[in-house]
Amino acid sequence: MEINKKRPAFIKSKERVAHIQKKLDSARKSLAQAKKADAAHEQDIRELEDELAEVDRKRKEYEDMVAGESQSQGKDVHLEDAQVREILVT
Repeated sequence: MEINKKRPAFIKSKERVAHIQKKLDSARKSLAQAKKADAAHEQDIRELEDELAEVDRKRKEYEDMVAGESQSQGKDVHLEDAQVREILVT
């Protein structure tokens, strides 16, 4: 008789544990997905920073080349950023 009185509380506790376990599993999956997305974003950032460094290096090379040519011709040439980007793209 004592056991029959506590059975509903036991069942309710068991259901609550199952519910909390499902929430925990869902939260762990979400965390794994967020970590994966973060790693992908970090990789994208590193690649873009490398690209930017390469573009800056090429711009400096080009500016140095143009400055050397213009000095040899007695001219002083300075390009705006937009002009340099246009040259690098083509």
